[in-house]
Amino acid sequence: MLDPLRVAPPSLREDLASSYLAELLPMPRPEWETQIRKAVRRACATGDPNSAAVLALLAASDNAAARAAGEALEVWAETGLGQLAFGTPDDSCATATRPVTTIRASGLTLPSPSASRADYSQAERLSVATLKLVAAYALRLVSGDRTRAKVLLFDEAWF
Repeated sequence: MLDPLRVAPPSLREDLASSYLAELLPMPRPEWETQIRKAVRRACATGDPNSAAVLALLAASDNAAARAAGEALEVWAETGLGQLAFGTPDDSCATATRPVTTIRASGLTLPSPSASRADYSQAERLSVATLKLVAAYALRLVSGDRTRAKVLLFDEAWF
């Protein structure tokens, strides 16, 4: 599980989750982004924040824009790579216990480095957003136990 509300350090959770969720949408309306941010903030205020809770908050909102944003995001939560980012309280976060950890992100469709974000396809948007979650997870591993030496190599650093 690469739920942005679980893989990011607490100080970055709100920003990473809000950014990830907004990046999934082709042209998010400003009011959607605002409602997503509010729902993420409310989910962060709970003892166990997760992206499924954000969707539930959006769906239960009295605000039409929040419900519309939640409906659009729910599609991503139910399919393919998007499922990785929508954890529930019962889902465990990815962990690494071995001396060497390799994260292989297969099935990604990455855009050309020269492509404009506005020109990304759905698959490219999802792939770039997912790589950001992988990077956040990798940084979490690196910033952990400071008594152990670590090296982080990230082949897709141009995104």
